[in-house]
Amino acid sequence: MSSPELESEKSSSAFLSGSESSSESAESSRLTAGPSSAPSSFSLKSSADGAAVVVNYARSAEDAQRTADAITAAGGKAVAVQADVSKRAQVKALFAAGREAFGPVDILVNNAGVYDFRPLEEIDEEHIDRQFDINVKGLLFATQEAAKDFDGGRGGVVINIGSQVSLTPPANGSVYSATKGAGNVITRSLALELGPKNVRVVTVAPGVTLTEGFVSMGGHEGFIDFAKTRGDQVLPICAKIESEVAELPPEERKEFLASLGMTSSG
Repeated sequence: MSSPELESEKSSSAFLSGSESSSESAESSRLTAGPSSAPSSFSLKSSADGAAVVVNYARSAEDAQRTADAITAAGGKAVAVQADVSKRAQVKALFAAGREAFGPVDILVNNAGVYDFRPLEEIDEEHIDRQFDINVKGLLFATQEAAKDFDGGRGGVVINIGSQVSLTPPANGSVYSATKGAGNVITRSLALELGPKNVRVVTVAPGVTLTEGFVSMGGHEGFIDFAKTRGDQVLPICAKIESEVAELPPEERKEFLASLGMTSSG
């Protein structure tokens, strides 16, 4: 992700840590490159602003490489590097590869995450550990490694991708919402700790966003549950989804609406 202060003459290095996906998806924590993919958008915008981009992925090398190729085709610099951000040793290797390619990191986007909505009676150790390992431990390990490059007055930026569920949790989303709440607290704590070192730590907390993961997990079902418990917040979210759906190509729009049990008039 690019910093608002990124100067065209400065060669900056941006790390994108994974993406969010449903734990039911075969490509956990993957980086996808579709038109509705937030991670791909982060990468492309960072490159356009002058950053060399390190694209992290857990399993889907093909999708990550597609994003890196799109950046280089547009005249930017990018590499795709595999790492499970819940493993500290792999995070160290990820940053080592990035430094070898482009030098020290300037900007870190912590976007790796997994979500799995379940009712209380179905929650078990694996359900809790998996989401906290990636969503919380991964955020800390990546920031810990990036901070090494921020020392000595260089400074830097850490952007944590949160979620509005940390403030308005839906039914069956207690564990995922808790990980995002933890991320908010970590952001505030690290902002105080790293601020004196010229490091900016912030959270971006989007609402419902039309992505492949949202559809693959049956996101419309979770949205209906959310609507039942948070009806006063549904209309602005519906308006956002409607605007995003309207921008899809006709066939993709038709397919998406069909997955919701709806039809398209055009």
